[in-house]
Amino acid sequence: MAVSSNAGIAALLAAALVAACGGGGDETQAATPAAMQAQLTALASQRQLQPLALAREPSWAPTSSVFMDWLESRLPALFPPTASNRSVSGFAYRLYAPTGNIVATTGDEIFVLGPVATAGPIRLGKLADYRCFINPSGCTEAATLPSLAPASGGAPATTSVLSGVTASLRSPSRIDADVVQGAAMTDTTLVGAVSGSITQLSGRTLYVIVEDPHSLFQNPPQVSLSTASASASVRMTGRTLSTVGLMEGTLRVHVCLDSACGQVLAGSPLLVPYRVTVAPAVAVAPESVAVTTAFGQQPEGRSIQVSLPLDTREWTGTFFSSSGGSSPIKALDNHLWGNTVGTVALSFDPAVPGTYSGNVVIIGSSVGSSGQTKSFLKQVPVSYTVTANAALNYAMWPARTDAVVKYGERQSGPVYPHVIAGNTGITASRNGFRLLTGPVAAGSAGLASSASWWSDFSEQPLACPATACWPAGTYTGQVLYNLQRSGTTIGTATHPITLTIYP
Repeated sequence: MAVSSNAGIAALLAAALVAACGGGGDETQAATPAAMQAQLTALASQRQLQPLALAREPSWAPTSSVFMDWLESRLPALFPPTASNRSVSGFAYRLYAPTGNIVATTGDEIFVLGPVATAGPIRLGKLADYRCFINPSGCTEAATLPSLAPASGGAPATTSVLSGVTASLRSPSRIDADVVQGAAMTDTTLVGAVSGSITQLSGRTLYVIVEDPHSLFQNPPQVSLSTASASASVRMTGRTLSTVGLMEGTLRVHVCLDSACGQVLAGSPLLVPYRVTVAPAVAVAPESVAVTTAFGQQPEGRSIQVSLPLDTREWTGTFFSSSGGSSPIKALDNHLWGNTVGTVALSFDPAVPGTYSGNVVIIGSSVGSSGQTKSFLKQVPVSYTVTANAALNYAMWPARTDAVVKYGERQSGPVYPHVIAGNTGITASRNGFRLLTGPVAAGSAGLASSASWWSDFSEQPLACPATACWPAGTYTGQVLYNLQRSGTTIGTATHPITLTIYP
């Protein structure tokens, strides 16, 4: 029975609801997911369906869409993966026009309608009941997937084997992958061959149906045939995997001579075992940073805690401005290695009133149990808002520099940078360095009178600027700035520096 209108669909869905509630004296057709064995015999191959072993009190339940995607991957001939989500009368459903079948959910109840349900709507149980089929990671009991094969017309599938023609798998013998949460499963190409009396295939169409228990790959796969080499390749594009855990199972590749797989080649189904580990992605706290301060005030720095994927090999955290240029926002990561928690420290320089934004981009790579190297990336939005303050012409921090070095230290001392920003419309330009006080004159120390204990260029002290060294003691000076508005000088600014040279 095919349905072509919303009114007809609503009627069927209403009938399903009546049946589920025992309307008209009928018993509910199925009370548990065991209905996949008891009621969907029309979907079974000559093999018996295995009993369903489900986790008790599952903590996770698939959504309606996730369940339907999974069902499509199991039975593409009955539920071809081309239908879109719809809703009517409190039901979410997909209508598979090529077959007339319908999968519908209301609340967490699941129903199948259409030609496949020869005796009327079939209740398949609850969404949560299928957790261990769709993603068995974390289940307290193993889930035994039913061995289903497509059928048509509501009758049990009768599968015959085309003698004399054999399908075989060349590569890969198995699939092992490590995927970071939120990334796509590795694209995979299955390469197979057909041998024997292949003239029997002349003028006929080969159908390749892949049973994908964990929905690792997108539907449909891309199939390429080569008559010259009697080979075929099945390219499968990986889906995005969002649930952390281990997924193990077997892809079953059916090579058929009809869409219902009523006749298959010898050797079908081809079996490809897989083991896929989905490792936690980069986790950050907080997920975003927003700082607001008045012009002239220095906001406190912020720290982003970074939880790295397992077996992290290397990583960095870098700030990128939304405007693409320089930014008053600075980021410094601590480059910790291995499976650990790192940090990215943020600092905020003085800036003209306005809002500055960008992202801290955390990028790196990890090596999974299979030896594959996987890259990971996480972005943390950062915004920095400076509000107006007309009372100030400029802002500077730190307000002063206090440097300390040992007497006779001939290497350059540590760097002591400072930042100045003019208010809106005001520019601050550096105008040199001025010595103020010190224990001795330059000449008495054996240094030229032009010698200085401070490098204004590199912003660091010079305890021994030449062959001689400055004596121990305390020295003071200033970095000078001119303040201008529209090319006219409106004032000056100074940054005081004190250098202590200890014996």
